[in-house]
Amino acid sequence: MEKYGVDDAKSRELDVAVLKLIAADCLPISICESEALRELLEKAHPRYVPKDHKFMTRLLEFEYETRFSALKVSQEHAKVINYNSIDLDHSSRPAISLLLYRHVEQTKSTPSSA
Repeated sequence: MEKYGVDDAKSRELDVAVLKLIAADCLPISICESEALRELLEKAHPRYVPKDHKFMTRLLEFEYETRFSALKVSQEHAKVINYNSIDLDHSSRPAISLLLYRHVEQTKSTPSSA
């Protein structure tokens, strides 16, 4: 069975999924080189080639910059911005959420006079 190439769309999709797991659970990036994770990925998707921590670090930086740029654009158009910091597990890593409210103007159409 032929493995996915590094630039294959499915490979990239799975890379981002692994990155989301790492970010969501605050795991060290080196977990992507874990033999247990590699075995799991091999069983789940045999054509996928897990990447090393250097590749995943570069991907993390790219994803961060992409999402941060999109957030800045959204923030420029927001009327109200609400930042929250919540210490969910009493650790030194509080979760931070950002809500952007965009004012959408609705125009009322008036019936035309006949």
